[in-house]
Amino acid sequence: MKNILIIGFYGVVKEEDMKFVFGPNAIRIPFKKRKSFIFKAKWPEDWTANKYVDISEKELLSSYHFFIKTISRFSIYSGWDLDSIDVHFYKVFIHAFTYLKKNNIKIVIFQDPPHTAWEVVIYSLSKIHGVKTIICRQSPLFNAFFAMSELGDSRYYISSDKKYNLPNDWLIYNDNKSDWFYMKNIKIEENIYYRYAFNVFISIYKGLILRKPYYFKPFKSLINDIGLFFEFKKERKNSTLTVEEMPADFVYVPLHLQPEMTTSALGGKYYNQLFMVYQLRTILPKEVPIVIKENPKQWVNGRGFGFYSSIRKIKNVYHADIKEDSVDLIHKSICTATVTGTAGWETLKIGKPVIYFGSPWWSQIYGAFKEEKNVYKKVKEFIPNQDKFRQSVSLLSNKLFQGSVINSYRYQLPELSYEKNIQLLESSFKSVLKSI
Repeated sequence: MKNILIIGFYGVVKEEDMKFVFGPNAIRIPFKKRKSFIFKAKWPEDWTANKYVDISEKELLSSYHFFIKTISRFSIYSGWDLDSIDVHFYKVFIHAFTYLKKNNIKIVIFQDPPHTAWEVVIYSLSKIHGVKTIICRQSPLFNAFFAMSELGDSRYYISSDKKYNLPNDWLIYNDNKSDWFYMKNIKIEENIYYRYAFNVFISIYKGLILRKPYYFKPFKSLINDIGLFFEFKKERKNSTLTVEEMPADFVYVPLHLQPEMTTSALGGKYYNQLFMVYQLRTILPKEVPIVIKENPKQWVNGRGFGFYSSIRKIKNVYHADIKEDSVDLIHKSICTATVTGTAGWETLKIGKPVIYFGSPWWSQIYGAFKEEKNVYKKVKEFIPNQDKFRQSVSLLSNKLFQGSVINSYRYQLPELSYEKNIQLLESSFKSVLKSI
């Protein structure tokens, strides 16, 4: 029997509705057991070493690199030495390989682009051994999602057999500020000592009282975090510009929250934004300033020691105050540069160009330019065109499937009940599975 492995969808699709939505051969790792898969990589006694892992060194290293750049999604790895991470990778790798073989998995459906350590190992193994993959990606529209056969931008999205009716304000240039629900009620403050203290308390509680040592965060890691905090304070104090000090013509770079799917999974070689800023500096004329704005939700320990001080060494790069309105900065800039951020979509909507470095869903919309050596020339030659914008956005209607794959998005539409969403997902996945 050829089985379909479902990764995620906990709460979105209840266990009793799994086979209705994904078909009779759908299986899923139970929610309570996924921790064993992720953190401990337990090997059940009946899973003996009897399956030869047919993999080249290049394929193994590719999988390992993907694993390394996503492990920071879980704080339990903080403070681990490289040897411990190395051992854990092989445990998860062999565990995932055995699971796929034992259950005869032929298709893997991901709720999101794989961006946690165990998910990326399953994804890598699937691509290496010919297991088909379907990767869902929730769209900004609360009741629609994209589906792709592999990680990539909108050129690789699966076409839907039903055209989605896009809202009118998506089809015209407008200055309407996007009201992203996940950015509401954020306290913009630099004093994060209390948050660190809370993290330390939780780590000690789980590590010593609950006797889960893989949760315990070593003191050397805490010291490193404190160092990061002071680096963050120092560098931003030395290079932050007020509105009055802002240069006349600059390229705006709103930083992504890290670690996060938008960079870890969809950023490609630019998953660390330090490299993105460096490359941007090389493709822009030296006299064109770069203005960076930190993400309001960012914790400094997600950047890495030396991130801010390294950016300071790149010439003609400045920081905007974190309280500045992002859309106002877009209006004042020549263009926006981002890996995959929604700021790119906001920029395109007001008729300005974007330079992108990763795999955003809006990559084929008029005004979006992939990073390259001569991209600045394209930016300067760009002329807003309402018809071309409408035509390019309209093409997305053929790539959208009905239903919400993320509960927090579904909750924004009170009329989209669980039962109604399940009906939409069943129809959508029937279409998706036909296409592969």
